[in-house]
Amino acid sequence: MLISARPAWRYVLPQVGFPLLILFAYSLTVSLGARGPFLLVSVPDLPLSAMGSALGIFLGFRTNSAYDRWWEARTLWGQLVNNSRTLVRQAVAFTVVHRERASTEAWIRKVAETQIAYVYALKNHLRGEDALAAATPYLGASEAETLRGERNVPAALLNRLGVLIGQASADGLIDSLQLQNLDQTLSALTDVQGGCERIKNTPLPRQYDLFPEFFTYVYCLLLPLGLVGRLGLATVVNTLNPDCIYLAGEITTAWDLIEETVRVSLAERVLIASAESTPMRVSAAQVQPRLRGAAALIAAPTFAAPRV
Repeated sequence: MLISARPAWRYVLPQVGFPLLILFAYSLTVSLGARGPFLLVSVPDLPLSAMGSALGIFLGFRTNSAYDRWWEARTLWGQLVNNSRTLVRQAVAFTVVHRERASTEAWIRKVAETQIAYVYALKNHLRGEDALAAATPYLGASEAETLRGERNVPAALLNRLGVLIGQASADGLIDSLQLQNLDQTLSALTDVQGGCERIKNTPLPRQYDLFPEFFTYVYCLLLPLGLVGRLGLATVVNTLNPDCIYLAGEITTAWDLIEETVRVSLAERVLIASAESTPMRVSAAQVQPRLRGAAALIAAPTFAAPRV
């Protein structure tokens, strides 16, 4: 169940906080040693771009697979709720002509309580918890004790429901057609349980988790080495927040004159609309001489000599 549109940071930070801290320390080390041995292993841009694209495909596929599993589970649980309502509704509607019999109300109540116990037992069964403990408040201690030796308590409860419906047919509470309809509802409940157990017992293949994790670590290790030659200490910020463009060189001395042209050129070349608002950080010309003329490449069509 989705209870909030915002992530619960108290659960997210303990999992990502330590890796981010390690990445920050690694990026800082690379940046401080930029004039030393780290420049000898500087990584060009093309491998990083190719690896980033491959990593995006891996992560996108994994995210889609996880969402498909979640949506299937949510659909199955919705079917469980609907079939539970259908079962009790059928039990009430099919016995309305026998309402004067004392056993009718007791039978309807027994079917409803057993179905409620089944839903709670299935919930605990799927979570790996004690299914019998969840069903006991609705079955009673004596009846619950008869299920103690069952390995699959929800399936045993469905069998109990089948026995109750068979007894009602033998006692004349329901006819053969009504018996068939109730049996179809029990079959639908069995299918829902089977689908839920399949999702639980069949996790995503290990390769879907291993490869994205491996390539993510490799990418995070190479990214500072690919940025340090250009950004220096700005590598720390750009590694943690790559959605940013850094500009440096003599061309930045006239940034107030060409900024609008550069942003228009960027907007014309982006692949998605959200990239038009990508932040641009300008460094002083003497701070990052290795990026000299980077902005001029974008503004060249405007400021170059006219064609004759």
